[in-house]
Amino acid sequence: MGRKFAQADANQIRRHRLRPADKVQLDEAVIKIKRKQDYFWRAVNRQCQVIDIRSSTI
Repeated sequence: MGRKFAQADANQIRRHRLRPADKVQLDEAVIKIKRKQDYFWRAVNRQCQVIDIRSSTI
């Protein structure tokens, strides 16, 4: 379930761009803490400004 929720967050970040011509870089990191996997996403625009940060625990 966590993986599907995480993909939905990633898709939402892609849909909410400022303009259709803008490109957004989406970074993903997986971190294990106490045997739990945490997924982190960061959306960054061309000017290197962080647009959104999301996380999900599986």
